[in-house]
Amino acid sequence: IVFSDGMSERVLRACHLVREAGIAHPVILGQAGPIHEMLERMDLPREGLDVLDPTSDERLADYIQCYHELRFRRGVNHSRAEHLLTTSPIHFALMMVRKGDADAAVLGLKTPYHDVIRPAIQMIGLDPSVKRLLGMSMLTDKRGRPLFFADCLVNEDPDAEDLASIAIQAADAVRACD
Repeated sequence: IVFSDGMSERVLRACHLVREAGIAHPVILGQAGPIHEMLERMDLPREGLDVLDPTSDERLADYIQCYHELRFRRGVNHSRAEHLLTTSPIHFALMMVRKGDADAAVLGLKTPYHDVIRPAIQMIGLDPSVKRLLGMSMLTDKRGRPLFFADCLVNEDPDAEDLASIAIQAADAVRACD
């Protein structure tokens, strides 16, 4: 799982917990020096946490080319693609997911929702059968059971058909987790 907000103490603690629990292998985006200093100040080990600097990653040129090809018809030239992938950890993390270099991404700790979801849609895309995008949250109850809640976070004033579509997509997503 790639985490885009590498300079956040909350993210670093979460990465440590995820690694310790054996849930996933965390990849933290940012400059190694400052992140390692933060981990040391927080008394957290560096072992098992990969820190990746998007500006010097060996996949950067490939990611830039891929993003340019993906978005050039929308006015994104090579220079703009390079700018986004070197300055926006969200874009870099999403490209890691798109290219199969990460299974998932935790994004936008302090970023407005639309500034996270828009590039996700642009870079990952939606299943052609999806009529409406939905937001879904998972909560683990006191007994350890996962509970899923689908909401209308991204849809203003959905009609009955939209709500039915959201419910069906949510049910399909939960079944896919089994």
